Amino acid sequence: MGTQGVTTAVYREHDIAIHPSGKPEDALTDAFMILEPTTNPMFTRTLYEHPHDQVKTYGTEDEATEAAMKLAHAWIDARLDKPVE
Repeated sequence: MGTQGVTTAVYREHDIAIHPSGKPEDALTDAFMILEPTTNPMFTRTLYEHPHDQVKTYGTEDEATEAAMKLAHAWIDARLDKPVE
């Protein structure tokens, strides 16, 4: 039940790594991290990791992935669309 791997996606040039089985016993979660855009994938840096105490559990992997993507998109949008002072 559940996956053991990491799903990746790209949004606005940021890589998103989603960990749907981020909890024991194959629980399906919205755990994810956002990596800094880079031209060299050997040198990546984590910009944001969804706090462990805020990770929620879902009934299906699709629900968990959709929730993680919504959270990641909101974080990236806020970072990129922040007004310059």
